[in-house]
Amino acid sequence: MRTLLLHPHKVTAIILMILVHARAILGGGCVSTEREALLSFKDSFCDPFGRLSSWHGEDCCSWKGVGCSNRTGHVVKLDLRSEDSDAISLGGEMSSSISSLHHLRYLDLSFNNFNSARIPSSLGTLKKLRYLNFSDVCFGGNIPPQLGNLSRLQYLDLSNGCSQSEPDLSWLPRLSLLRSLDLSGVNLSLVGDWVHRVNMLPSLNVLSLSLCGLDNTISTVSDSNLTHLEILDLSCNTFNSLLQHNWFWEVTTIKELVLSGSGLSGPIPDALGNMSSLEALYLDTNYIQGIMPPTLENLCNLQRMDLHSNNINGDIMARLPNCSWSKLHKLDLHAANLTGQLPVWIGNLTALSYLDISQNMLVGYIPLGLGNMTSLNYLDISQNMLVGGLLPFGQGNMTNLSHLDLSQNKLVGGLPLGIRNLTSLSHLDISRNMLVGSVPKGIGALSNLTHLSIGLNNFSGVISEEHFASLVNLKYLNLSQNSLKLYLGEDWVPPFRLTEGYFGSCDMGPQFPAWIRWQTEIQTLDLSNTNIYGHLPLWFWIVFYNTSRLYLSRNKLSGDLPTKLQLPLMKEMDLSYNNFSGRIPSGQQLQTLNNQYMYIGNPGLCGPPLLNNCSTNKTGLYVHQEHEVLCALLFKKTWRIAYFWHFDQLYDKIYVQAALSKAAIIRKFRNEES
Repeated sequence: MRTLLLHPHKVTAIILMILVHARAILGGGCVSTEREALLSFKDSFCDPFGRLSSWHGEDCCSWKGVGCSNRTGHVVKLDLRSEDSDAISLGGEMSSSISSLHHLRYLDLSFNNFNSARIPSSLGTLKKLRYLNFSDVCFGGNIPPQLGNLSRLQYLDLSNGCSQSEPDLSWLPRLSLLRSLDLSGVNLSLVGDWVHRVNMLPSLNVLSLSLCGLDNTISTVSDSNLTHLEILDLSCNTFNSLLQHNWFWEVTTIKELVLSGSGLSGPIPDALGNMSSLEALYLDTNYIQGIMPPTLENLCNLQRMDLHSNNINGDIMARLPNCSWSKLHKLDLHAANLTGQLPVWIGNLTALSYLDISQNMLVGYIPLGLGNMTSLNYLDISQNMLVGGLLPFGQGNMTNLSHLDLSQNKLVGGLPLGIRNLTSLSHLDISRNMLVGSVPKGIGALSNLTHLSIGLNNFSGVISEEHFASLVNLKYLNLSQNSLKLYLGEDWVPPFRLTEGYFGSCDMGPQFPAWIRWQTEIQTLDLSNTNIYGHLPLWFWIVFYNTSRLYLSRNKLSGDLPTKLQLPLMKEMDLSYNNFSGRIPSGQQLQTLNNQYMYIGNPGLCGPPLLNNCSTNKTGLYVHQEHEVLCALLFKKTWRIAYFWHFDQLYDKIYVQAALSKAAIIRKFRNEES
């Protein structure tokens, strides 16, 4: 019989495994002291929605958010990140009992709310911690310097706390293994040597110090240790210094540089060209002046560039590096003082999905090649001085385009029939140009449209139900200041529910458009100068009870207004230059408007805020009773439901009776012929 001998290390491993399994059987799968620490930790929280309801029983390793080592059973991970709204976040004050979890490597409490409580200094005892995320947690006060004891920490995020500040970062260099640091939103205005402190983190890959109140920087670092830095975010600070005099131009490993809204001025330095690894450059909302440096051509990896709201002179498009054409997918240059023309080669930017060059001084035609940019999702070239037609958008190739804004240029010609092929469009604005002709019916096939604005052009012809056939998502519609006639049936039910509708100077009469009654969600409605005659329908003030802006001026509307009119959300109303008569309505919100110009041009109206007084005999009994019924409908929801139900029933009965009568007449006519 042969005896099997095991190596001592194997014997030790077997014994350890036996002990772990024994603890799992006898102790519930986790160390009892750690279980007690977790329960104490739980008791310090306010948990109204029971997010920690699974925290009971012996096996704490099965509790939600708790992770244990398969080898030792120790708690090594605690992930209590709140993924949903503030309503279900944890609250209260963080217990120091967490310091008993000596083997913890990962701690995430982000997006909870600790009501400006301080970060416990006892966290500094968790020497094995590698990941610490307290972003959007609403801690307050100073950051405890004991965090500098976490010598194994690789990820630290304390961003967006509540009134959190730090006058001293002397503890930071002790975190020599730190790869990602985010202190965005922490007040560092008293830290004068922040660059030197950060420079002592040789492993740092990501540094985010956005909105930290930083107001000082340095031109150079004598011995830079940031040889691995790839992402640098210093946005929304107040440096108020020249862009070219900054230490980060020496860090050529940077791939993403974010300096938005940081009070930087002067020209972009030639040193930008040394950052050959750069993929994203954000210099927007500063005071940058001058032309782009020729060294921009070295940025062959550039994918995203945002220079909007600056004073960049010249033709920046001509400076874009040729070697990045196939990689560039976001370019935001709006309000950057650009001049020149759109280059004919713009169609070579085949990867571009976002292009905003609005609010500049660009001239010339829209290049035909633009229509071949099939990756484009967002295009805004509004508020320039572009001329010519819309041919690039009639090719039907831009099927991914969801946002198209060409407004406030000098574009001419018609709206191409191929516009119907831009099936992803949700936002289309071609207003304030000189476009002519009829509006193609194919626009009604753009079922994703939520925003359609063609106002202030020279369009003419008829707008029919077919123009709106599939516009089920439409919320904003502007047809105003054209020569359009809306020919929509009395019984037409529109597929959309608008929140804003502008129809000024369109021909919508002579009867009041019945389809308007379905627009119960509308906040702004402009029916001024639309050739509408007669009385307002009874349902009008009910449907527009919650409207905030209403314009009915320069029509031929007549009749009395309700004696009392409650429109609680009304901010602007214009009933001027019609034929309304009687006393001006009273109502709390109407009194706050107190503007006589909203009623002028109606000779029959009287009472405040107009100067002419009313005679007490002008309003008849019938009108008075009618207004009482209307006011009752405004305030009694059940009455409104019953009224409209009765109205629909009556409509159905009349329709059926008319159909039967028509059928009887046809039969009689046929019998007489036979």
